[in-house]
Amino acid sequence: MLQNLAKRLKRMGGWALNDRRKGYFRPDILSSVVISMAAAASSAAAQQSGAPAQPDASVADRGRAPEPAPASRSTELEEVVVTAQRRVETVQKSSLAIAVLSGADLARQGVAAARDLTTAAPDVTIAQSGAFTHTNIRGAGDFSNTGLAQTAVAYSVDGVVIGQPLGLNSNFYDLARVEILKGPQGTLYGRNSTGGAVNLLTNRPTRQFEGYVTGEYGNYQDKRVTGALNTPLTDTLAVRGAFDIVHRNGYLSDGTDDDKRQSGRLQAYWQPSDRLNLRLLGDYSHIGGEGGGTVRFPRQPGTDPWTSVTDPINNAAMLAATVIPGLQKSPFLPNQRMDLHQWDVSAEMNAELGDFATLTLLPGYRSLKFQALTYTFAIPGDFDPQITHQTSVEARLGHQSDRIKWTLGGFYYNDETSFSLSTMPLAHPVFIPFFNTAAILPNSTNRSYAGFGEATYSLTQRLRVIGGARYTHDLVSYRADYFDAADIPDPASPYRQSGRQTYNAVTWRTGVEYDVAPQSLAYFTASRGFKAGGFFFAPSSSDNSYRPETIVAFDVGIRNRFFDNQLQVNVEAFYWKYRDQQFPSAGYTAEGNIAYVTRNIGSSDPRGFDLDVVWKPTPYDSLGLTAAYTRARFTSFNVDYPAALIGGLRVGPLCSVPATPTLNAAGFPVFRVNCTGAPLPATPEWTGTVNYGRVVDLPNSGNLALNIDATFSSSRYLSSDYYVPELRDGGYALWNADLTYTPKNDAWSISAFVRNATNHPVYQGATPQPANAFDAPGSPEFVDRTIGSPRTYGARATYRF
Repeated sequence: MLQNLAKRLKRMGGWALNDRRKGYFRPDILSSVVISMAAAASSAAAQQSGAPAQPDASVADRGRAPEPAPASRSTELEEVVVTAQRRVETVQKSSLAIAVLSGADLARQGVAAARDLTTAAPDVTIAQSGAFTHTNIRGAGDFSNTGLAQTAVAYSVDGVVIGQPLGLNSNFYDLARVEILKGPQGTLYGRNSTGGAVNLLTNRPTRQFEGYVTGEYGNYQDKRVTGALNTPLTDTLAVRGAFDIVHRNGYLSDGTDDDKRQSGRLQAYWQPSDRLNLRLLGDYSHIGGEGGGTVRFPRQPGTDPWTSVTDPINNAAMLAATVIPGLQKSPFLPNQRMDLHQWDVSAEMNAELGDFATLTLLPGYRSLKFQALTYTFAIPGDFDPQITHQTSVEARLGHQSDRIKWTLGGFYYNDETSFSLSTMPLAHPVFIPFFNTAAILPNSTNRSYAGFGEATYSLTQRLRVIGGARYTHDLVSYRADYFDAADIPDPASPYRQSGRQTYNAVTWRTGVEYDVAPQSLAYFTASRGFKAGGFFFAPSSSDNSYRPETIVAFDVGIRNRFFDNQLQVNVEAFYWKYRDQQFPSAGYTAEGNIAYVTRNIGSSDPRGFDLDVVWKPTPYDSLGLTAAYTRARFTSFNVDYPAALIGGLRVGPLCSVPATPTLNAAGFPVFRVNCTGAPLPATPEWTGTVNYGRVVDLPNSGNLALNIDATFSSSRYLSSDYYVPELRDGGYALWNADLTYTPKNDAWSISAFVRNATNHPVYQGATPQPANAFDAPGSPEFVDRTIGSPRTYGARATYRF
């Protein structure tokens, strides 16, 4: 019965049950039918399939106060509906390692940017380094800050991939949900997803006239207005417009870490028949202000954690520590800036090809222009500008029957990027030898072709097998002119450099699912992921490429519901074999220039487990606990550091460093540093969240909803430069709370909130300061850290119509 409903949803592709008398779309009826039928159906039948993401997919309460009318309150947990496997299914009937946040949860927890997901999902660490977003899941991630970098976690909006880690934050509004997939996605996502995938799903047009406006005001002059309007134009056509305007002052003392952006999105949905639907989407966003900043560690006496690197007291400390007089000729200036413009267009077509399959086409185009001056390299970096044009097309066929569910498709991706970057802008006098580089990159190309397929076959009513594979062909090329800043403004002899590499990979996923009971699913999966190699940004006439990295992952778990859907307990254990890990660090080029170079410097075997518990003891109370344990250690880690940078430093206990340097292949003195056994960066052993929600009905006047949650993490290293002990950061616990009043008619609501109530600093990433090598013996070894939000508080009001 549920499969017949799924088949109908597949044909309708987003419209759902209609009130025949009025012709209106009724998502409330659809949600009730799907949830009640999913709870009653057997686990084999509960796996729906076929269609693209539905706009009204519900997400269970996770420790937040329930919000239905008093007459409909119950102690049953709702089903979490996702589309991560290109079909509609509940999380409890899926063998994916996945975390899901609904649109309501995103708003309540203040998730306005990618890095805010760190406090909402355990074992996921997201740092903002200037305009670049660095995402790490279970030890797999990326740390680079240029348009040449490959990313290890694949972001997408409504199925269209976002190739560059720029401009992500402009997409966090009017979302139905966010799906975070943990671990390599060997088949359906495939390319460059060794760490996982983050899928942003927007609210889609429906046949109901509706909308909302939300206004928020808080400390740091935080002002945000967001909203949406959904309008049916005909029986077959509807449009939805949404906008987001944010203007917040910076958290750091120089005004950086601000948030100033404007975004708008327009969608049209057309369904001329039950077998065909088409969605068109266009959006534009601008991010301005001063951008992400950094703080210096260790802190100077009398400063707080949010004192920026440009503060006079930090500049004075750097000058005082320097052995060579006049080495630092100019302090770090509070002159950061950011200007990013992005516009995107995409489409989605779903057509039923008889009873054979559903055809889905997803073309997309992104255009981005980025200009900025940042200190995200621990030295000045001036992008002027970076321009990116991205084209992607995905085509796939999908089908479900009583015995088999399968997906077959092809993927094309092309990214053309050009930029001009100076790591020592002319406005800044030279202050560190060797790090004086300017570059013009007229063109770099990331191009990928892939074919993929995956199927789930039912051997019996309770036992299913999974099999899938993907073949990927990647082309990476670039050409550039590099200059030494000492030669400017007369660059007589630039390094003219070009490179071209191709990579072929076969990735896969296999496993079994077994229904232990109607409300219990056990599973085992194995998968392989691949992240392409590429080129690093450095002046060198020799090859500056690095190899691909790979992960083979094994997952075993069980998902359970007990006591008539009142208690949920999900447990998953994993083991990874992570090879040829790519990390940027200081190194020599062939000509003896020191730059941040990307190398394959390590291998590791992360392993651990996730625990997810949700309990609804009464219709008015809900509790949630997520806990993740990850033990990730390098089984090999060997890298050559320039002797000029490491010679005078204290070395931490994790690494072995020879007493004297040796000469590398190019004849330059290096220290062969061995950090085998060190933990992977940005990977704490313990992370988790605890939630409690309580709703109180007020006589004849609505209800009050109280939510309290905490996010905790153990200590971790902020980068792979383990020779600097100051890169280790301690654990933390962040407390958040909010109180919401909603009247009986549900037409509006008003909330008060506080986040990071104890004002605890959470550091997200770090880079050693290159000037350390020229400091007096015994001087502190400064690192520049990115930092999370301080205590924030405010009020939010929403009007719905």
